[in-house]
Amino acid sequence: MNTLKSKIIRFFIVLFLIMGIGFFMGWKLYDKIKGQKVVKIEIEKPVQIPVEWNAPEYIAMCFEKGARDYGVNEAFFWAVKECEGCETFKVSNTGDYGDLCLNFNWAKKYGAKDLSDVQNPCQAVKFAVSILKDGGLQRWTKWRCIQEKLVFQTPPPKK
Repeated sequence: MNTLKSKIIRFFIVLFLIMGIGFFMGWKLYDKIKGQKVVKIEIEKPVQIPVEWNAPEYIAMCFEKGARDYGVNEAFFWAVKECEGCETFKVSNTGDYGDLCLNFNWAKKYGAKDLSDVQNPCQAVKFAVSILKDGGLQRWTKWRCIQEKLVFQTPPPKK
């Protein structure tokens, strides 16, 4: 019985000794760590928000940006859209696509890779400007209507 008591006492002495050393080391480390600043690193990730290409606000933004970037009057884009009567996801009876009624075969000559390039108004603006600079208004079926609208400067639709 005496040996059992002495074993239990030794066990608790060793346990308290280990705990004491642990607390002591923790206390010493705390003094070293407490002066350091915690640095929180935040990583910014770009968020892609789906945009509907046929939304009027998006089309207007693309036409405005295209006018700024390529030095073409914004009224040109609105005149083409109105005269040709094309829509973002519909094919015209002449086989033209998108809001600017671009023929995909013509657009391919200027770098279009697939149909989405002429359906997306922001991409279509780039191809329309290239086609306009190369071939003039005559590349569009209703070029006379476009020319008339540009001469009389029909303002773009209100946003």
